[in-house]
Amino acid sequence: MVTTVDLIQLKLNRAKKHIDELKAMIQRYMTDNFSNVPAQIHVPTPSNASLLWQVQLPAGGLSLLAPVVGDALHNLRSALDHIAWQLVKANGGTPTGDTYFPILGAPPTPNRYGKSPPPYVSGGASLAVRNIIGNIQPYTLNPARPEDTDILQLHRLSIEDKHHGLILT
Repeated sequence: MVTTVDLIQLKLNRAKKHIDELKAMIQRYMTDNFSNVPAQIHVPTPSNASLLWQVQLPAGGLSLLAPVVGDALHNLRSALDHIAWQLVKANGGTPTGDTYFPILGAPPTPNRYGKSPPPYVSGGASLAVRNIIGNIQPYTLNPARPEDTDILQLHRLSIEDKHHGLILT
């Protein structure tokens, strides 16, 4: 019998296959096109030792990567939502159409005591689970720059792909 944990693992495995496919596509693309690419390397200022490498890639090839990136993003984000669903069920709750794994760039609105509650999961995740989810939120992982966290970037890119389509540059 296939369990929900098995299904979540299948989503993660599929995401890994998409990522491996993406790496192979990029490698093929670079091998086929890199020799014809104009490139510049320069030092922006005398005091800056880092080099800036500007590369202009031939048009068209990157657009083939967008669906593969989108599929990987979807599978990763979907695995988190499946986990939220199972956490609600494990707490004796009833998942709803709004049950998903919350990923927040800022803490929830503080309560009347001035304390932000842990993120809410529709359907009824336990307080202990909500506290754990709160500990891996972007605003907790990197309070100064939550937008730099992998989990918030995953969330935003997944939304972008789902609603608008990714444009890779």
